[in-house]
Amino acid sequence: MMEALPAAAREGALGKLLAELDARFDAASVPDPEGSLRPGVRPTKDHAQLPHRWCRKPLRTPWDG
Repeated sequence: MMEALPAAAREGALGKLLAELDARFDAASVPDPEGSLRPGVRPTKDHAQLPHRWCRKPLRTPWDG
């Protein structure tokens, strides 16, 4: 969605905030290409088109205590 906004919006405060949030998410998660958090869901061709955020899992899961 950000790509549809003018450059001034992407490079302004909103763009910086979203970049910080993305970096925080990436630092607190790891790739999960095997879909270990969704064992009952089979990947489809649409799955491959999902943003990378959908293919990550937390570094530390809440139920690990």
